[in-house]
Amino acid sequence: MSVSMSELVRAREVVEGLLEELHISAYRFEVEPRGETWEILIECTVRGGWMRRELKAGREELLRGGDDAVVRQRLLDDWTAALSACQR
Repeated sequence: MSVSMSELVRAREVVEGLLEELHISAYRFEVEPRGETWEILIECTVRGGWMRRELKAGREELLRGGDDAVVRQRLLDDWTAALSACQR
């Protein structure tokens, strides 16, 4: 399945918005399309360095996560535990 540049840009915007909502102080991330399930590679600061997490989200979840409050909240809930060690 091919991914358009606009889809990738949209997914990155959604991920960045979610990370901002989680109030993570310093991070970097990549969104990597992998068919219908996309990988989100996140590095964030923790005490004494950086931590890396690999999260997964459906393509449609990422593309709808900016506009659909239910999808957005589900992603936030899923990511909160995985990124709990990140400094805020």
